Amino acid sequence: MPSAGIYDAAYADSVNGYLDKKTFGEVELFAGFAPKKPGPILELACAGGRMTKAFATLGYRVVAMDGSPRMIEIGKAHATTLDPEVRKRMHFVLADMRNFLLPIKFRLIMIPFHSFLWVLDEAGAEQCLYCMLKHLTYD
Repeated sequence: MPSAGIYDAAYADSVNGYLDKKTFGEVELFAGFAPKKPGPILELACAGGRMTKAFATLGYRVVAMDGSPRMIEIGKAHATTLDPEVRKRMHFVLADMRNFLLPIKFRLIMIPFHSFLWVLDEAGAEQCLYCMLKHLTYD
């Protein structure tokens, strides 16, 4: 995961500063695509879990994936400050979004903000999209 190291160096220390900030419509945008009946959602490149927290607060079960161990640590630490009912709907996974296999499928898979750009080459982008397709369900 070469880009995770670059990401850690650039952003890990600043992530805590934005975890509780308003998202300027980002949650509302993705919520428009979310299933009406809360089902599992997959957030790729979750960083500190800002969107994970937002969707868990809305009642969705969220699997939050990131390739950076430090970002997963930050997300888990932040989750401990939340209401227990919200926290139990958040599950953090350390994995590369270009190559992952999870035991469940999702009705919504999202890569918020500009995080897809951390996949640094075309082959990696195709791998990521293929993994997403394998984990998507329509029921």
